[in-house]
Amino acid sequence: MENKKVKGATPLKYDNIQFKSKLEVESYKILKSEGFKPEYEQYAFHLWEGKKFAVPCYDMHKDRKLHKNVWGRNDYKPVDIRYKPDFVFFVDTPEEVRTMVVVECKGYQNDRYPYVKKLFLSYLEKNVPQSIFFEVHNQKQLKAAVEVIKNISNEEKFK
Repeated sequence: MENKKVKGATPLKYDNIQFKSKLEVESYKILKSEGFKPEYEQYAFHLWEGKKFAVPCYDMHKDRKLHKNVWGRNDYKPVDIRYKPDFVFFVDTPEEVRTMVVVECKGYQNDRYPYVKKLFLSYLEKNVPQSIFFEVHNQKQLKAAVEVIKNISNEEKFK
């Protein structure tokens, strides 16, 4: 199955890192030039653990033994939901509080992303309250995000 996340994107290599799109490369360059240390796709977050459900499920599914799609009882455990943001880095506020900054570069969204984003924001709220999330679609939005990051100590949430 084609990865719709990178559909239409131009993969590029820069600074010995293989990026999936031009926007990611430009974002990396801007973040580095502003003095941040962005790590590209280095963090993976476990958002939901797949489990077998007690409720019987009959549907079309890929049978792992027959290697084809079949209709019938689906006894397979659903896969875990994981999320790997484009960039993660940390900034320190004047009060010496480390804040995790997550930057997701988005071209065209796939059908999965809105749900994963909601799960991820819920994960951050519960597990990393000292964090901030940015979804950028172009360089102008990234530059605005950089200004917010630079002024992070003035944000009401971090006082």
